[in-house]
Amino acid sequence: ECDVKPTFLGSTDPGVFLQKWVYAYLHYPAEAVRQGIHGRVLVDFLIDEKGNVKDAHVLKGVHPLLDEEAVKVVGASPRWKPGKVRGKPVISEVSLYVEFILERRKNR
Repeated sequence: ECDVKPTFLGSTDPGVFLQKWVYAYLHYPAEAVRQGIHGRVLVDFLIDEKGNVKDAHVLKGVHPLLDEEAVKVVGASPRWKPGKVRGKPVISEVSLYVEFILERRKNR
């Protein structure tokens, strides 16, 4: 447990990371769209003492196409402000769901 949680763009809310980074750069794999694959991928990663994202991996996957894209985007994250214990930066673990939602086409 950190005294101060890691922050992304000044926020400890993982939703900010999802909206400002993950969903801004996530590319829904075309083959997954064709196959109708959708769902939530649970990604776990570390924020090191310098704020770098390390060791992003899938804890709960949906399909290799979606799992790979979720890990790729999370792993490419810019630096965070690291978590702290007693004022010193520490390694922190973060887990979050990356959602892949297919939009329904309207009949014409």
